[in-house]
Amino acid sequence: MSETGSAPIRIGVSACLLGEKVRFDGGHKRDPFLVESFGRYVEWVQVCPEVELGLGTPRETLRLVRISNDVHLLMPKSGADHTDAMRAYAARRVGELAKENLSGHILKKDSPSCGMERVRVFDAHGVPAKSGRGLFVEALLQHFPHLPVEEEGDLFMSLIHTCELNDANPFDYLTELQKHAGELAKNPAAWMPWNYAQALQPAGTSQPST
Repeated sequence: MSETGSAPIRIGVSACLLGEKVRFDGGHKRDPFLVESFGRYVEWVQVCPEVELGLGTPRETLRLVRISNDVHLLMPKSGADHTDAMRAYAARRVGELAKENLSGHILKKDSPSCGMERVRVFDAHGVPAKSGRGLFVEALLQHFPHLPVEEEGDLFMSLIHTCELNDANPFDYLTELQKHAGELAKNPAAWMPWNYAQALQPAGTSQPST
């Protein structure tokens, strides 16, 4: 990706968000911002826990179900329980991701495997409560407690918040990224909210102190 030899920014991502047809119904959830804008500046590492587990596409839907004090990953129509298999897969997969030098991970929200928060958990009577977390994400967050992780749609809010934490105006920041798309593509690490002002300085000058 880089024309200057600098290491690319590698981001884990739920494969369906890039347009891969891995959903239970054989479809996808392609996110135009991730594919067409953000994706120009990063190298994706795709993950689909359900397909990688071997469940196939299309497949029966999955849901989280609370049984006693534990949450299980079930196929409600057949009753198949994939809890142990998913947890074993997740432990193995995050170990592989540890070798990928990830700078972050973007997840499919509401998924029983990839949803990070407020995933529906059904009780014994089939009543859902938005209180769960996908089984793959549990392992991901446990293995990478400091890795920036966001669900789809939360990326803009995270960017705005990061700008505010670094005293950068979000609108100005995004405007400069658009104006300097070529330089950004060559060296993304120099165009973060906390250091992009330095990249805007003419060569040989330094940013005035505040």
